[in-house]
Amino acid sequence: MLSITQDKDTSKLFLFLKPYTGPITDSNAYIITGVYQGKFKISKAGELIYDAEKYGGVNLYQKEFVPIKLKDAKEKIKKLVEISNVTE
Repeated sequence: MLSITQDKDTSKLFLFLKPYTGPITDSNAYIITGVYQGKFKISKAGELIYDAEKYGGVNLYQKEFVPIKLKDAKEKIKKLVEISNVTE
């Protein structure tokens, strides 16, 4: 398994994925958007945590959204996707 962090923690993750296109596989495959930027840990309390800066990741906008309960994050993302679909 490829690890994008030096973290040995095998906690649950909330990932932003996009379809992979390239020569490695013809099957349905996905990659993490922005590698670190699209990866959030889920704490035992059910909150999203962004700690990629510990491993060389860049904090572009993530700290504006965390900590947030997973349930609330899903709702917020759903609303943003709906808004995005209307404006296209």
